[in-house]
Amino acid sequence: MDYTVYNSQMFKSAYDKLGFVDKVFDVDLVIDFGCADGAITQLIKMFMPEAKVIGYDKFQMGQNKPGVGFCHDFETLKVFVENAKRPLLVMNSVVHEVLNYEEEPLKFLEELFNLKFAYIWIRDLYLSPFYASTNHEIIKRIHEKYPNQAYDFCQKYGSFHVPYNLIHFLMKYRYQKNWEHELEEDYTLFEKSIFKITDMLYDNYENIVSKEYVLPYTRKVIRDDFEFDIKRICYTHFKSLWERR
Repeated sequence: MDYTVYNSQMFKSAYDKLGFVDKVFDVDLVIDFGCADGAITQLIKMFMPEAKVIGYDKFQMGQNKPGVGFCHDFETLKVFVENAKRPLLVMNSVVHEVLNYEEEPLKFLEELFNLKFAYIWIRDLYLSPFYASTNHEIIKRIHEKYPNQAYDFCQKYGSFHVPYNLIHFLMKYRYQKNWEHELEEDYTLFEKSIFKITDMLYDNYENIVSKEYVLPYTRKVIRDDFEFDIKRICYTHFKSLWERR
């Protein structure tokens, strides 16, 4: 997998991923969960210089960012949180990966949320169609411009005439260098699990921010490539901030 390409794509939505910085107070620790190369972790430190900022990722990518720390072990992460007074958990585009790769993902998320964070920020892919009519023209353009990827995708997930599948493809077709990896990763799992995830939080947390939306960068790229406005048919992302009661 080409992590340079992957990380550069993730960084294009950096400021959307920082939507919590003006809404959290007196935080002394930030855990950037699933931090990849640590680029967002370092931006968090710029906005929250008084807090200790730790990037957590299972995959060691050689992070070396001044002013922030990194860990790759969940038990070490728990020690950091237990020793903090008001920790913040940041989960940007990582819950869907937990759902894809953890053996018991919901159990894992429940254990993570139970670490008594003062705040939890979740921002992820939210492929939620609200207009189910088939668009034959966009499907034709996909097959013309990306025939190999379209074939691979339909073999695995089914026809583009299913709205979920059309949106799913439009969210991942750009990752051509990492196509085999991205093809296997199911982007739809977060939206399909959202109520189970929020149910874990409601007992102990108050929801401060909750929004379904289309990311402007994603909208522009798809419009440029296919002359199609994805905002007409679905949401692509979801973000929420939770404060401990």
